[in-house]
Amino acid sequence: GYTMANLSARKQFDEGSIRTIGANVSRAISGDTGDDKTLSGGAYAQFDTRYSTGTLNVNSGVDGYVNTNLTANGSVGWQGKNIAASGRTDGNAGVIFKTGLEDDGKLSAKVNGRIVQLSGNRNYLPLSPYSRYEVELQNSKNSLDSYDIVTGRKSQLTLYPGNVAVIEPEVKQMVTVSGRIRAEDGTLLANARINNHIGRTRTDENGEFVMDVDKKYPTIDFSYGKNQSCEVALELSQARGAVWVGDVVCSGLSTYARTQQTGEGNES
Repeated sequence: GYTMANLSARKQFDEGSIRTIGANVSRAISGDTGDDKTLSGGAYAQFDTRYSTGTLNVNSGVDGYVNTNLTANGSVGWQGKNIAASGRTDGNAGVIFKTGLEDDGKLSAKVNGRIVQLSGNRNYLPLSPYSRYEVELQNSKNSLDSYDIVTGRKSQLTLYPGNVAVIEPEVKQMVTVSGRIRAEDGTLLANARINNHIGRTRTDENGEFVMDVDKKYPTIDFSYGKNQSCEVALELSQARGAVWVGDVVCSGLSTYARTQQTGEGNES
C-alpha cells in the first residue's frame, strides 16, 4: 500500500456560460505504488447556457487511463410554427417568448415573481403543469438597451401537461437621441417642432433636441411652408440606450427662416 496526498480547488462564477470549474490532484507520497502512477487527478466544469446545462468531467486514474464524461440537459418547446429550446428542465409545459429581438437584445420576464432573462428572437421557458402563471415583460437590468413593450406586456396563463403557450409582444427598441439640427446651408433649426415615427419635440434656440427614436425607423422630419418637409436620416445601428449624434442636416431644407414655418402646429 501507499499513502496519497490530495489537493482540490473550485471556483464559481455568477455570470457567463461556465458557472463552476474545479480540479483535484492526488500524489503518492510514501509506500510502494507498484504499477500505479504516482500522480492522478481530474477537472470538471459546470455550464449553464441558453440551450443546455450540464457538466464536463475529465479524470486520470492511478492506472494511467483518462476518462471523459459529458452530461447535458435541456428541453424544447413547440407550438405551431414556433419552436425554441432551453437549458432548463422545470416541467413538461411551458411558454415560448417570441420577442423579435436581435441576437444580443435582452428583456426580462417576471413569472409569478421570478425574474427570467430573455435574449434574442425566441426563448423557451419550461414550467410545471396544473398551475396558473402571471407573466410580465420588462426591460432587463443586464442590458443597456431600452425597449417600449407596446402590446403583450402582461399575460395570464394556465398550463396543463404538454401545453406550450406563445407570448408575442410588440416591442420597439428605443434610443434616446440628442443632437443639433441644421438646414443644408448650416443655419440652425431653432425653436422648430420636429417629428419622428413615435412622437415629437421642439428644438431649443440653438437647434438642439432630445427625443426617443424607434431604432427601426431612425428618421426625424420637419414640416414647413406649403406641405414641404425635410428629413434627417440617423445612423443608429450601433447605438444603445442614449446617443449624441452631433450636428445633423435636414435634407430638403436649403435654409431655415422663421417665416417659412407654418405656425406652431408643424406636423408630418
